[in-house]
This record gives sequence, structure tokens and C-alpha cells, in this order.
Amino acid sequence: MDTRAFIERLVPEVAHNATVVRVEETQDIVRVVIAGTTGVEAGCEIRRATVEAAPEDPQARRRLSTALKACADRAVAPVPDGRA
Repeated sequence: MDTRAFIERLVPEVAHNATVVRVEETQDIVRVVIAGTTGVEAGCEIRRATVEAAPEDPQARRRLSTALKACADRAVAPVPDGRA
């Protein structure tokens, strides 16, 4: 599996205004850096086993999606809706 490509496809599903900047893989951990709308970057570390299981295991995919969403939320600026 191409880890970076899989994560790059998943991030826009969980955070529309986020972009994957970097993916670093070690034996046990995948480090992902995500940039938001203002250029702010946030990083997270995810267990490799979770990432590798995500394409086939719905529970692992939810865990991965939740981790990526939390990371993206730290990088994406909220857009005001114009209400007072």
C-alpha cells in the first residue's frame, strides 16, 4: 500500500480545507503533517498498524480518520458564517 497516497485521499474527506504536507514513516509510526487554510501546520503520529489496516478494516479507518481530523482541526482556521 502507498501510505502517503492513501492518507492524501483520506484527508480531504475528513477536512475539506486541509492538505497533506509531509508523511514520514518509521517501523512503528506514521507521522503526518497537515497544512490548513492559513498555512498553519499541525502534525500527528499514528500507529503504522492502524494505517495499514485502514483500507480493509472499518474500525481502523475510523480511528485513522479521527486522528487526521483532529490534526487538521488544529491547522484549519474556522470560517465565520457572517451571523452576529
